[in-house]
Formats: sequence, C-alpha cells, structure tokens
Amino acid sequence: VQNDAGEFVDLYVPQKCPASNHIIGAKDHTSIQMNVSEVDKVTGRFNGSQCSGKHHSISTCCNQDRWCPGVTLGTL
Repeated sequence: VQNDAGEFVDLYVPQKCPASNHIIGAKDHTSIQMNVSEVDKVTGRFNGSQCSGKHHSISTCCNQDRWCPGVTLGTL
C-alpha cells in the first residue's frame, strides 16, 4: 500500500510480547496494549505528551491462567 507521499508502507506491523517473546497476531483479541503518558510531578495531571518508548504489549499467554515469568509492574 502506498501513502500520500508515494512511499510503500505496511498495513499491519506485528507486536512482540516482551515477557514471553511471542509475536502478537492480528487476530489475537485477548492481548492488550498500554501507552504510558507523562504526568506533571507537582500537580499529578496529564501534561499532554506520551513518554518516549513507553509502549507495551502483553500477549495472550500472559493474560491466561499461566502468568508468564518475569512479568511484574517493574518490568513494564
């Protein structure tokens, strides 16, 4: 597919779960994606921008009964 600038781009870019190292497929509807935003340290309010590199995807195996080892809030 071509964009407005005439460059070829992918319609779908697969994500990888950092905990299980599995590729998250397009039809995997049980996986989640989180975007972490920046918060003002004084007021505690959203300041309108996202933290760079704070995009996380968790695959199906981490959402099921068997929690993937190493997945804690510290690793996210």
